[in-house]
Amino acid sequence: MGILLLTSATLLLGLLLRPRLPLPFQPNSLQPGPLSTTQTAQSQLFPYSKDLLYLFFFSGSTNGLRSGTLRAIQPLTGKQLWQYDKPVLGTAFSQHGILYFSTSDGINALSENKHTLLWHQNIQAEIASLTETTLTASRVKSPGLIVMNLSDGTPLWDTSATIDNTILIPGGFQLLGNIMIQSVQPGSDQWSQRHNQVLWSFDNQIIYTASDNFGHLQALRSSDGTTLWEKDNIKSILGSTQGILYTTNQQGENTLSALRSSDGTVLWQQTGQQFTSGLDIRDSILYLHGNNHLITALSATTGQIFWQATFQGIVRLNQNGVTYLTGDNSLLAIRNSDGMQLWQTTIQNILDLSINGSSLYTATSYNASPLEAWQLDTNSGKVLWHYQFPEHPEYLGLWQDTLYQTSPDGNTITAIRLNAQKVLWQYKRPST
Repeated sequence: MGILLLTSATLLLGLLLRPRLPLPFQPNSLQPGPLSTTQTAQSQLFPYSKDLLYLFFFSGSTNGLRSGTLRAIQPLTGKQLWQYDKPVLGTAFSQHGILYFSTSDGINALSENKHTLLWHQNIQAEIASLTETTLTASRVKSPGLIVMNLSDGTPLWDTSATIDNTILIPGGFQLLGNIMIQSVQPGSDQWSQRHNQVLWSFDNQIIYTASDNFGHLQALRSSDGTTLWEKDNIKSILGSTQGILYTTNQQGENTLSALRSSDGTVLWQQTGQQFTSGLDIRDSILYLHGNNHLITALSATTGQIFWQATFQGIVRLNQNGVTYLTGDNSLLAIRNSDGMQLWQTTIQNILDLSINGSSLYTATSYNASPLEAWQLDTNSGKVLWHYQFPEHPEYLGLWQDTLYQTSPDGNTITAIRLNAQKVLWQYKRPST
């Protein structure tokens, strides 16, 4: 069962831990990890699938994490299908028909269809990311990350000691400090190493470590700590995906290199651009943010530049050969094949975007301003429909042409089909 999640693209949810580890943002596609979740004071939407929508009603906190009741809802009718008996902490992840979440006594994997517990590990941590084979979680009571086997929850390796800072980059976490990496996999050769900088990569079984201020980069096999390859003259790591590591050099960050993760081979390089403000990776396209608001779109596999645009904003979607970007006051559509600007529309304070057929849907709100919904034509950017919600509800999520909102007190969830401009259902928080 394909899993899609509800998240505001403007918000990277910080886990309520020490250190704080933000969740990775990913585009609306069939990938593990949270794609779309917006937190409110009293309620939250969790992973959305064809048959299940999860509602999380907060009731308190445990070990510094929000706790509450998790309920599975039928997305078309709002009917409650089941409720998990124990309080759930923090966030949850859904992948291939299995729900992964934390409780006060550990991490759990639950079959969504049968509502049966597949495995439980007595490890107090909050889940941060999933791959096809591993689960990464952040410890609750002490700084550190732990990687577990996704099939049975067996711990594989973790970090400990002092972590001064944690930086989210595409494909992993960058940890800074006095970091001890150690293997905890049963039946394997135990190993441990201490480093000042570590990239915890999600898309393969490799740990990247660096000396102070980078310069020297080392790739370790996570199962046994073996050094796979080393590189010098590395200034920074921008991200990692699909077995490729993206770095800049040490002489001014004006050369972007794509390194094969398995052996460090340089696959391609681009020079002459100041890639200083971050990297987005969406469906095999790299979006590099440089000086003076210059955005460069490149092929993730070949380094070919598709287009460049000067725009003060962020990449929201890459869908049907078009990239959609939003700024403070506008929504911009650029054709990937030749960089042609298809259209630009003035809309302020965009929270999220979703495409269904030939229509683009967006939700907008800012501070005390009311929640608004918009329907636009994807070909022209023309506004087809616009509605301002009364009573200041809070935005929860947007999936295709359905918007989810909650009442100001967080006790009533409403699903609205924007294309038909009608309420699908309302779900009121049970008294017990």
